[in-house]
Amino acid sequence: MPLAPNVSMLIVLRLLLGAAQAAMMVAMLSSVMAWVSEFRRAEAASVFSIAPYIGLAIGPVVGQLGYNAAGYQAAFATAGVIAFLGALPVLTLRASDIRITDPSLLAGENKPPSFYLPAILPGVVLALGIVGMVGMNAFLPLYAPALGYYQVQWLFFFYSAIVLSVRLFGRRLPDRVGPRVTGISATVSIVIGLSIMAITPGWQGLYLAMIPLAVGIALQYPGLMALVLSNVDDRTRPSAISTFTMFFDIAQGIGGLVVGLAAAFGGYRAVFGAGAVCSLIGLAVLVGLVLPRYTRVSAPSS
Repeated sequence: MPLAPNVSMLIVLRLLLGAAQAAMMVAMLSSVMAWVSEFRRAEAASVFSIAPYIGLAIGPVVGQLGYNAAGYQAAFATAGVIAFLGALPVLTLRASDIRITDPSLLAGENKPPSFYLPAILPGVVLALGIVGMVGMNAFLPLYAPALGYYQVQWLFFFYSAIVLSVRLFGRRLPDRVGPRVTGISATVSIVIGLSIMAITPGWQGLYLAMIPLAVGIALQYPGLMALVLSNVDDRTRPSAISTFTMFFDIAQGIGGLVVGLAAAFGGYRAVFGAGAVCSLIGLAVLVGLVLPRYTRVSAPSS
């Protein structure tokens, strides 16, 4: 990207980056889920997701330092070096490290399905919850200065620190309380956080809004992931993960359109209000369509 001569080349590189990130996400998450039991999948998803949030916490700070020192090119180059270092541990992963119980998969037979339909509705709930994050990432750097606060990177750091803390120290909570309680409470928390962000009269309210928003985001993804992977075999697991995580990218595209229109017609506050409304719709889908189809499998007391 630092060497790109024009915007067209940047678009091509961004598409390549997105494809690589999608492939890496599915491959790594499928490997992780193959190592854990059915009753600890939400915990595994929580621990695994710590990695990108560490990047989200540190990235803006490191990127801002690189930009201040030498401009956009230095920021992109630094990100590339960090990504290269992050890829090195993958070279140590062996096929024998992954526990697969289906012999036909080891023999290269029994081709997995390319799409997993039961993951669609949970994915819709996830995407609707992420719309608010899309708006926050795009417009919080513009909204916070309007409220008199210019150190926006620390807002993102605060948000990421809460998400990391909940996913690390509360990693077993979704498995213990079940997807119904986790999904509903997480989605309601997202609505509350975005609503506070939309109506706050001062920048202090932004920090207050980050608390329920981050808690909701931290719990919603692992809870829904465990729901999608319940009773899924080795053959279907990569397809289920791919279908479900695809809604991250769908949310980026559709969410960008939603928050962009909200900003154009109603300003910055409307962006966060629109995110809250989308999460409310997701809550209706979760309660009315997703959870009634889910039969909870009781986890062992140990």
